[in-house]
Amino acid sequence: MKPLWTKKDLMSATNALDPSSYFLQNYNGVCGVSIDDRTINKGDLFIAIIGDKFDGHDFIENAIKKGAYGIIVSNKMLANKYKALLVKDTTKALEQIAKFSRHRFKGVTIAITGSSGKTSTKHLLSNTLKKFGKTHHTHKNNNNLIGLSLTLSRLHNDYDYCVLELGMNNAGEIQRLTEIALPDIALITNISSSHIQNFKNDKEIADEKSEIFSTLNENGIAIINTDTLWSKYLIKKAKKVSAKIHLFGHSKYANTKITKLVDEHEGSTICYDKIKNWHLTNLNTTQALNAIATISVIKELRLCTVTSEKVISRIKPLAGRGEKIIINFGKKDKTYVIDDSYNANPDSMKAALSNFYRTKSKFDTYKTVLIIGDMLELGQNAKEMHLELIPIIKKINPDLLITIGAYTKKISDKLDIQINCSSFLTMPPLLKKATNLTLDGLIDLAYDPYLPGAEMLTLGLLKAYSKNPSKYKDLKEPIDLLKNWNSHVSTESLQMTLIQFYLYAYEKSGNISKINGNKRLNRLQRFDYMSNKSTYEERIAVFREAIANLKSDFGTWKIPWGEFNRYQRLNGDIKQLFDDSKPSIPIGMASGKWGALASFGTKFGDHTKRQYGTSGNSFVAVVEFGDTVKAKSILAGGQNGNPNSPHFDDQAILYAKAKFKDVAFYKEDVIERAQKIYQPGKEK
Repeated sequence: MKPLWTKKDLMSATNALDPSSYFLQNYNGVCGVSIDDRTINKGDLFIAIIGDKFDGHDFIENAIKKGAYGIIVSNKMLANKYKALLVKDTTKALEQIAKFSRHRFKGVTIAITGSSGKTSTKHLLSNTLKKFGKTHHTHKNNNNLIGLSLTLSRLHNDYDYCVLELGMNNAGEIQRLTEIALPDIALITNISSSHIQNFKNDKEIADEKSEIFSTLNENGIAIINTDTLWSKYLIKKAKKVSAKIHLFGHSKYANTKITKLVDEHEGSTICYDKIKNWHLTNLNTTQALNAIATISVIKELRLCTVTSEKVISRIKPLAGRGEKIIINFGKKDKTYVIDDSYNANPDSMKAALSNFYRTKSKFDTYKTVLIIGDMLELGQNAKEMHLELIPIIKKINPDLLITIGAYTKKISDKLDIQINCSSFLTMPPLLKKATNLTLDGLIDLAYDPYLPGAEMLTLGLLKAYSKNPSKYKDLKEPIDLLKNWNSHVSTESLQMTLIQFYLYAYEKSGNISKINGNKRLNRLQRFDYMSNKSTYEERIAVFREAIANLKSDFGTWKIPWGEFNRYQRLNGDIKQLFDDSKPSIPIGMASGKWGALASFGTKFGDHTKRQYGTSGNSFVAVVEFGDTVKAKSILAGGQNGNPNSPHFDDQAILYAKAKFKDVAFYKEDVIERAQKIYQPGKEK
């Protein structure tokens, strides 16, 4: 296989030095590029960039263990140690590699920006172009300088198309990204009040977005949405660079003219260029505009629009971007869900909700669930812009409203009608995996070991340590252990015990204020203080105290989580008098305060050094509804309070291992399992 990057190309791109003279000595080159040791594939190049909360140089050894062939560093000693290339600035080196890659690429590069719809349009366009040739594209929505540089650094010379998404938060960013991307085709989806916290008004946003045209020449193509209020302004900016201009939308001047756009059952219908109705089964009317943007690019590339329509019709929207889901609970009981939880802007959010309202009448027999997430980067008017959604939500009147984030929670707090609401501060990552679930699959998700709270505290501590590691040599071993932790809990995890004792030490330190103004600090605010607002010296001092406490209690800080975190049931009392000297079972779960879905809340006994379960998920059941009901369940301990009963603790081990038992839901199932059958007056 031809390598993606040779030593010669990398050195030419970055002006790097090879102090050891052994860089890639045993390999023809590298086949991938990564800045994250956790995602390294065998044969990759690992670039040790330095971020606000991490230093890639700390993860070199793990990258090599994962299979990295080559390393780029900014430290001469490490360059010699790991036979790495040496550069002044690793982040700058990544950018230089991206520029080199773009200049050697001979295919067509399409860049997309806009206030909304850019990720969805990129998704539609890249999947469509794959039908016509090899296509490379921005992964997810990694549209900043690092994301763009990574995307281009992974671009193979022999590809036909490269689709890039360009995002921004501040002035000057689009221009810098465009100078790297050098697009042949530049597309602006729309202009609205997104990212407005860093701009005075929409005109400044339009100015910034229009910089995507700045590198186009007379052979370049600018594609503009005429439905945006700033279309004439964008056209004027595109004309300054002499680019060809392609317009799409409802305007009579549009090159790709929309003549019909309506919502329909589970999708939409669109008519453009006087062509017959085009049914988009999976896309609502907002997303249909992204489809027309895609068709506009296809037309300029002189590819087959009929083929493209067929491809686009089969593409499902990205999760959290107006995704429609039908959940069947038996033959008659159905729930209609619209998920618009991904970071949107006021215009796209209102459009998505309006689409939902217009189509809701078609689902009168369905229960409706609406999921919305915070609209970010709206500045000082963020609260008001979120509250503006209340009237349309009232019109929809969903059976359940789920909000993700602090601002959308204000919506649920302000609703003066009886709508059932559930609010979350963040979208749990595991929900993204919740597709095509079985009973066992749902159990696996429910017991996902990732703890966002533990990750938050760990990153804050690691940042404090990284500022002066030579000063904290006594902490190197436990810190190195935390550096390589994925924030997953298990009975074997030493890191979980460390971070638990770190939390305990912080709570006992008296450093955390309990009151903010007139309100008590909530758990997230306390975690935020420990991770982000406290001084680095304070974090290190508290961690030292945690290490000392572990050594005092157990003689060493290297205590597996299951050795410390236990289940114990000695008798039938509701309040147990825990005893370290008596039998107990290791538990690999953690308290809900860490963000654990499978919660195992604990307390210390009066004289114990271990903690024991006292709250949390004591009874758990998963149920599949259909023509027949299937279910599995587990109970902490057992269902009999008599210590002499065989059912006093017969589920304890199953509970600890999350091994669920089948529920005897129907009479025949109960009879089949029965050990003894009794009827009044007679016994079998």
